[in-house]
Amino acid sequence: MTWGNCIIFIQQVTIANDFESQIYSAKIMIAMNKSMQQKILLTISLGLIIAGSTGAHGLVTTQQQTVGSYLIEFEYNTLGNITAGDYMLYTVRLLDVKTKDPVPFDSAFVRIDEKDGPAILAGNLAQALQIGGLGASINGIMPKAGTYAVEVRFQKNDKELAMGNFNFDVDPAYQPAANKPKSINQNYITIALSVICGIIIGILINKFIR
Repeated sequence: MTWGNCIIFIQQVTIANDFESQIYSAKIMIAMNKSMQQKILLTISLGLIIAGSTGAHGLVTTQQQTVGSYLIEFEYNTLGNITAGDYMLYTVRLLDVKTKDPVPFDSAFVRIDEKDGPAILAGNLAQALQIGGLGASINGIMPKAGTYAVEVRFQKNDKELAMGNFNFDVDPAYQPAANKPKSINQNYITIALSVICGIIIGILINKFIR
C-alpha cells in the first residue's frame, strides 16, 4: 500500500465516521423531538383538563340553605349576576347536611318568579345524574333586569322532604355604545386563565420528570 492509498483510506474512514456520527446525532435529535412532543402534549392536556373541570362545575354561582337535616343547593351556570336575555341552566340539589351526600327524591318543584311579579319558569323535575352530582335542572331566560325569587320543594313518596327559597339578581342586557369595543364574556376569560395555569403546571411537571 502506498502513502497515497493510506491517505485515501484514512479519508474514507474519517468520512464514514463522520457520517455515522451524523446519523447518531440525528437519531438523538429525533428521540429528543419525540420526548419534547410528549411533554408538549402533556402540557396542553393538563391545560385542557383544568379548563374542562372549571367549565364543568367551576363557572357557576351556588347558593345554599340548611333546612333541618338537609342542605339545599340552588345553582346557575355563570359567575356573579345573570344578564337579562342570557340562556341559563338552573340546578337544584338536596344533600345530607352532615355528609354532603346526595339525598334521593322523586321530584323537585322549582318556580322562578320576578320579585313580587309573575312566574317566569316552573316545573316538576326528576332527579338525574349530572356533572355536579345528582340534582334536577330547568333552563330558560330571564327577560329583564331585577331581583328574582326561587321556590324549591323536594318530594319523596308523596311527602315533602324539604322546601327552600332563594333570590338572585339579573343585570340589564348589555348594549354596546358606538365606538366602544364589545365586552368579553367573563366565562371566556376564566377558561383562558385556566388553560394558561394548566400549561404552567405542565411545564413545572416536565422539569421534575426530566
